[in-house]
Amino acid sequence: MFAVIAGIVMIKQIEAGVKSTALEKAVSDLYLGYEYIDTLYPGDWQVVDNELYKGNIRMNENFQLVDRIGELTGDTVTIFLGDTRVATNVTIDGKRAVGTQVSSQVAEAVLSRGEVFLGEANVVGTVYQAAYMPIKNAAGDLIGIWYVGAPQEFIDSTITSAKTALFISLLGIIFIAIVVIVFFVLDINKRLRSLTDVFAEAGNGNFTIQLTDVSNDEIGILNKSYNQMRNNLSDLIKHIIRLSDNLVHSSTSLAAGCEQTIKGTEHINAAIEEAAAGSEQQAISVEKSNTATTDITCDIQAVTSNIIDVAAISQKTSEQADDGNHSIQKTMSQMNQVRDYVNDTVTNIQSLEERSKDIEKIVSVITGIAEQTNLLALNASIEAARAGEHGKGFAVVAEEVRKLAEQSEISARQITELIGQVQADTNTSVKAMNTVQTEVLAGRQMVENAQAIFANIAQSTKGVSSQIQEITATSEMLANNIEHISGAIKDISDIAQASSSQFEEVAASTEEQSAAIEQITASASSLQSMADELKNSIAKFKV
Repeated sequence: MFAVIAGIVMIKQIEAGVKSTALEKAVSDLYLGYEYIDTLYPGDWQVVDNELYKGNIRMNENFQLVDRIGELTGDTVTIFLGDTRVATNVTIDGKRAVGTQVSSQVAEAVLSRGEVFLGEANVVGTVYQAAYMPIKNAAGDLIGIWYVGAPQEFIDSTITSAKTALFISLLGIIFIAIVVIVFFVLDINKRLRSLTDVFAEAGNGNFTIQLTDVSNDEIGILNKSYNQMRNNLSDLIKHIIRLSDNLVHSSTSLAAGCEQTIKGTEHINAAIEEAAAGSEQQAISVEKSNTATTDITCDIQAVTSNIIDVAAISQKTSEQADDGNHSIQKTMSQMNQVRDYVNDTVTNIQSLEERSKDIEKIVSVITGIAEQTNLLALNASIEAARAGEHGKGFAVVAEEVRKLAEQSEISARQITELIGQVQADTNTSVKAMNTVQTEVLAGRQMVENAQAIFANIAQSTKGVSSQIQEITATSEMLANNIEHISGAIKDISDIAQASSSQFEEVAASTEEQSAAIEQITASASSLQSMADELKNSIAKFKV
């Protein structure tokens, strides 16, 4: 079966190797033939009037070229224009396969993607180990295909010859193997018969026979292993005999020791009961401590919560104090503007008062002029009356001048009265502005005092906030420490409870141990009897 499988594997490898060799030859011939054409026909590939040219040489039906390359390589050779054969030594029914197309698989790889196609291909109904490469013109356009292929008949004949030689070789190997196996089996059978005889004697308790076949094969190793087992069993049986003697003496001593152990166990049990009672009392005390630390933790947490609330209020107060300080600064700025406006107004009113006095002087002059004009007009009227008819025109002018002088005097009096009122109002405004200026200064002083107070409040709240943060951190640290203490107390409580339980278990174990020791005492007597029986049983073996 192994030979058949090996033969099949070798045939598959031969087939793959022959196909690979044929394909490598096709690839080599492909490039060699292409170089041969380049050397034989210099120039670029081109298509002229739907015919393929190499340089100035027409490739359509150039059978001499493909036949020559086929003779040199032993391959089938084809030149394609596009996907159509235009020169080939491949035949169909005795005729060259000119005008037939390449397979779609090859056309896709070579003409569409511009790749070299290597592998099995169906060439007009026959499978070849084929190699195709694209033919390009001077512009790099794909215009045709160059093909070289090894026929499948050559590959099949090569594989058949290899199969025949391999089959004959396998038959010879199988015959030789059968002869070797027969002699090997006879030798193995003889050696195994000797081994089975020795094992049969060993089954009857006879371990005095030693095997002499100690070769390095499996049976020799088995013989060595038996001899080693025989020696080990011999030593073991002798050792068991010695142990059985010691066992008799030890069982007697064991019984006496068990009695002493029972007495000691009773004393240990009493001490454990006292320790268990103390452990229970300790657990109760630890539980009380745990409750107290829990209460302290709750109180600290409440204090911490209150401190956090106070810190929030202090922070809010600090923010409000900062806001108040900003508002006061804004108010101070506005009051400074008011003060400046009041000072400007007082200055303007004082200037107005000075102008009023100047106007009053001018009005006095105008009044004097009007009175003088009125007197002159009166004198002119008198003189005109004296003149009679010649003075009538002058009398009319004098009358008009008099009226104008009276009107000027009346207007001057009105202006004087208005100026008096303006001066009175100006004096009142000056007093009012002085009062406002005094009040503004007082208000500014009060705002400055309020600003200082707000600054002190902000500084104080910041200090309080810092202290509150320190207190909060201290409280949190204290709470953490209390939690650690509480955890440690809980661990102690758990340990105390566990110790109490363990004491109870140990007490129970000592009682069980006492019962077990009593059983051991009884077993020691039985052990002595069994040791005697063991000596009698071992005496049957021959070593």
